[in-house]
Amino acid sequence: MKLALLTGLAALAIPASAADSLRLRTPQDESALQRFVSENAAVQTRIGIAIRQEAALKPIAEETDLRDAIADRPSATDPIPAPSACRTLSDCAAPELATEAASAKDLPQSIARVVRPWILLQQARRASLTVSPASGPGDAALVLTPNGLHTAPLTLHVAAKPLGGFDVWLDRPFVLASVYGDARGAALDSSR
Repeated sequence: MKLALLTGLAALAIPASAADSLRLRTPQDESALQRFVSENAAVQTRIGIAIRQEAALKPIAEETDLRDAIADRPSATDPIPAPSACRTLSDCAAPELATEAASAKDLPQSIARVVRPWILLQQARRASLTVSPASGPGDAALVLTPNGLHTAPLTLHVAAKPLGGFDVWLDRPFVLASVYGDARGAALDSSR
């Protein structure tokens, strides 16, 4: 009786823990990543903080001279660039470590854009990338763990921009660019 009860409880726990993270193995998993970002309660809580910050910053920027001071900067008026050209590992010499999202509805695509090179790298290495919600204070939204790659987990952040929209970026850009470049070179050499 106790064994049956424990087995039943364990079976109930498996789906809950599976929803807490996502394993990505191929570029086709990008839609699963976007769904995970859009539907996972913990990720939505983290992104919700940035959305509330954006809503709080907009009136302040409009009431001050901040908008005028930043408006002349090209990045303040340029549209968000088209989706990344990184569709294969050979096309993706350097990972995109930061991007922007014009609105909250664009966040899943912007996040996928930053994560895509790491999915391609892991596919070439015949490994997976585990994605899970970040925890703790701050603007971290996701933790990416490239399985089998000798690096600390990658932390993806989402923060509101003063004039609206969001910044999306990975911690430690110089270290990650080096790690990515070395692992990419090795993966491309082994595939030849």
